[in-house]
This record gives sequence, structure tokens and C-alpha cells, in this order.
Amino acid sequence: MIKDFKQFYELFKYKSGDMYPYGCVMIYPNVDNWEEMTSIIDKDDIYDPEPRYGVETDTHVTLLYGLHPEVTPEDIEGIINKFKGKDLSININGVGKFDDDEKFNVVKLDVDSPILHDMNSELRKLPHTSDFPDYNPHMTLAYVKPGKADKYLSGDYRKEFKNINKIVYSMPNGQKIDFNL
Repeated sequence: MIKDFKQFYELFKYKSGDMYPYGCVMIYPNVDNWEEMTSIIDKDDIYDPEPRYGVETDTHVTLLYGLHPEVTPEDIEGIINKFKGKDLSININGVGKFDDDEKFNVVKLDVDSPILHDMNSELRKLPHTSDFPDYNPHMTLAYVKPGKADKYLSGDYRKEFKNINKIVYSMPNGQKIDFNL
């Protein structure tokens, strides 16, 4: 679990135009029923004072946030190439939450995938800043009002995503670079 989600959130709130303090590498599974999956969230529970909250529409798993501006697309590609040809699949093992912020809770899908941990470890060799020593892969479903996440928790939800091949490096300048596995 992320040690302090509030600290993680603080990194994102400083977005200015298309500029971010750090870069981020994300993996995009092919989810064809995302609207069905997020439909479990009661509209009255949603926290959405700004567009970056509410129900997640950019379905992804973050591999690493916090990459410094000097990290190049070639650096990322070099790491991704180490994983080409490997079977990349993601297993969802339940619905969980982050509730470290007083303004909102995060309802998320708990992700299990050893290869994501390996990729995160390789990316951490690049210049980066992170207050989170443990990598906890997840897919955010929605931001909900404080105290509203518990009713969505379930260890029963299971799903597997196979043949994932899209990785995106979102650079601090806002440019997005797509890579294929």
C-alpha cells in the first residue's frame, strides 16, 4: 500500500499547463469494459471538484512516477527492450482503497503482476524522486468522498488482462511517447 497517498497527490497538484514536476511511465491494458467496471461507483459517492478527479477515464497502471526531466525516451526504451518478448499479463485480485487523504478516498483494482515489479525496479535505476519505497501496482477506478470507499471493497473480483503491449512515457513537458513491447 502507498505509504502516504496525500504526499503522492501533492506531486500531481502542481501541474501547470502541460508541465509536471516529474515524468511518469504507465502501462495500458486493453480494457474493453471499463465503463461497466466503473459503473459500480454510486454517482452520489464521487468526489469531483476538478476534472482530474471523479471516475477514472485513463485506464492504466503506473510503473513509476517521479522521473527527472533529464530522463530521455531512449532511456525508457532501453529498459522496455529488456522486457520485449516476455509474457506480460496483469491479474486483478480484488477491489481495494487508498484512504490517506482527508478530501477523498481512492477506489482501486489491486494488481498482481511480477513483471510489473521487475519493470519498476529497472525504472528506479534512472534519476527519479519518490517518497514510496514499495511499489503497489493498481488501477484507479474512482475518487470518492471520504468514508465512501469501504462499500466497494471486495477480495472476490478477479480478472486477467493478457497480451499487453502499450507503454507510455509521459514526460515532464507533457509530451507522451508510446512504446510497444
